[in-house]
Amino acid sequence: MSFYVQHGYGKGSKIFDVYDQGSLTGVVLSPGDEDVAALKTTVTGLRSRGLDVLLDPQSYIYSSTPAGSARRHSAHALNFRRIKWSQSAGDVASQIASIEAANTAVGIHNRLIAPTCIQSTFTDIWTPLALQYARSAVDTWGGDRTIASVAIDEGALSNWKDIADWLDVVTTIDVRGFYLVVNRATKGYPPAPWDSNRLSNLLRLVYTLSEVNEYEVHWGYSDLEGLLGLAAGATAISSGWFYTLRQFFISKWQPSPAGGQPPTARVYLPALWASLKAQEELSYVMNLPYSDDIVLPEISATFATRALSSWTRAEAQVQFMMQLSRRAEAGTTSADVPTRLDTVEKSLREASSLYSRIARDRVVLPPAYAGRVTNLLHAVEEMRNAEGI
Repeated sequence: MSFYVQHGYGKGSKIFDVYDQGSLTGVVLSPGDEDVAALKTTVTGLRSRGLDVLLDPQSYIYSSTPAGSARRHSAHALNFRRIKWSQSAGDVASQIASIEAANTAVGIHNRLIAPTCIQSTFTDIWTPLALQYARSAVDTWGGDRTIASVAIDEGALSNWKDIADWLDVVTTIDVRGFYLVVNRATKGYPPAPWDSNRLSNLLRLVYTLSEVNEYEVHWGYSDLEGLLGLAAGATAISSGWFYTLRQFFISKWQPSPAGGQPPTARVYLPALWASLKAQEELSYVMNLPYSDDIVLPEISATFATRALSSWTRAEAQVQFMMQLSRRAEAGTTSADVPTRLDTVEKSLREASSLYSRIARDRVVLPPAYAGRVTNLLHAVEEMRNAEGI
């Protein structure tokens, strides 16, 4: 069970910084953000450090409405322009061949992530095509090399019966594992609290695929919620430096007005399951008499000698990924799912108690922080009750 960096534009030295300071297993590469030569160099550098490498073909962007686009897909021969739910078996085979060629060109030959389309539900008109992609990839690459992709809207997780029916079908496919991405309904950071029922169903899906059916399961763009996925049995999670690499939005690839403010530098506090704004929020928490229960010692040491205003976005990005990778490793030291879920529940309850204590001491934090923790805890409880864990 492991942590991968979700690769994108502007990587700089961030991946290797996390490798040096955290607990990194590999990287999920984006062909939309580097051309062939640059991505091949990236793969070589990662492999020289013993890191695993996967390529997300990002085919789902061509099934959205409006259709998406990515700057470097054409360089990798992955610009599928428009994927149709009714497309032919020949089109599917051609796309799968293109994805294998793109992997080979950058030096990836073992496990390959298959293409897919974005699904609004587990029973919509795109579902047969998504299954066809997985089956065709197995026929071409072999089951042990194939990781099926599943790209779903968050709303699809509302109905467990549909998910269960889909699981009955998908678990007959001889793939090595599944790469999951969930299109969130609401943008922004910190992320809007999950609907606990939807997240509970996602955790049940992960558990059924991994623990019951023994597939590898990788949850991409997972942010802190990925820690719950690992506890439920996921093999790996991935998250990146930009907020758009921590949550999945199909709109990221669709036309949109330019502009917007640069994000505020934040500091990740594992005890609160949140990243607080360095100046506007962390400063108040650090003045609490029990701040040692909340703030990491290295963060306290850092700001003992410098101003909070000097904390940069690059530092914030590396600190988040480094700490998340460490938590991913620490949270999966037990091979036993019930024990891992116990650990997560205990941590969430402690965080909820801290938020109550902070509020009593009249430090005002955005309610979304505590609300997120409450919903995460409810999701775990609901998942355990439903699965009898």
